[in-house]
Amino acid sequence: MKNTLFFFLALLFGNCNNHCPDPDRPLSLPKNAVWKGGCDGGYWISIEGISRIRIFNEYTGELEMDANYFAEDNCKILLKPEFIVAVSSEIIYLKSDKIYCNYRIKLPAFGGEIWEVMKTKKKL
Repeated sequence: MKNTLFFFLALLFGNCNNHCPDPDRPLSLPKNAVWKGGCDGGYWISIEGISRIRIFNEYTGELEMDANYFAEDNCKILLKPEFIVAVSSEIIYLKSDKIYCNYRIKLPAFGGEIWEVMKTKKKL
């Protein structure tokens, strides 16, 4: 089931023939932040080191999540922007050649608006 859902999301986000321009880049973003999204929205992300990802709001540039992410299911794809096909605050979906896999958030996170909400709801 998990692989089916991932495959569907990768097809939806990774093979769209409609190209939409990136949104205006908020001035507050780090220089290494890249846009990952499509016509219906997305996130600005920056990768720090080998596993830390910072996810920023597409319009305001405010930090939404700052956390380490770990590879699941023996994923051998390196966490690089060119391999990312979809982003959520808890899972980063990757594709390289014909291989799909994902990285999942490692809690506790370092910060961000979504992390603050998660802490309140889960009492972390």
